[in-house]
Amino acid sequence: TVASVTVKRGDRLTKPADPTKTGYTFGGWYTDKACTTAWNFANDTVREATTLYAKWDVASVSSVKVVDGKDGYTPVTNPVAGQVLKANVTCSDGTEIGTYPADDRVSYKWYYKESPDTVLGTESAYTVTSDNMGKTICLEVTVKGYNGKAVWEATAVDTTVERVKNVAELKAALDNA
Repeated sequence: TVASVTVKRGDRLTKPADPTKTGYTFGGWYTDKACTTAWNFANDTVREATTLYAKWDVASVSSVKVVDGKDGYTPVTNPVAGQVLKANVTCSDGTEIGTYPADDRVSYKWYYKESPDTVLGTESAYTVTSDNMGKTICLEVTVKGYNGKAVWEATAVDTTVERVKNVAELKAALDNA
């Protein structure tokens, strides 16, 4: 709620701080309830008793970042087998949604870029497996009450760990031969 102000006829209004409302983005001050005529604080003057209306736009999902599940903040671009991936969502109204505690407003879809209909998981966290090697993992998130969606795309899952494991197994086999 923004406090009422009293000004003299012909004076300009001082622009108040933008109000906030969870799930919405403030879209400006308007002279009509339909929010079609914006009030220009630099030029408009008060000529009579005036009510300004706040325009509210439904907030949207701005971005999703995938982080390492061990520390919860290191960004991941090239996941490796065994790594736990967790999603952090940012919305246009400043709302940030992490993976803990679980937020039932968020829907998650982990999938391969190469085959988007192959759903790998629907939880906020996903553990990379050796089956993911050489494929590009993606995450799509939507948030109830917010417009749009955000997509994160990794580079192909790093096969170095798998190669090192295979080299180690080969070396062990040769040593035992």
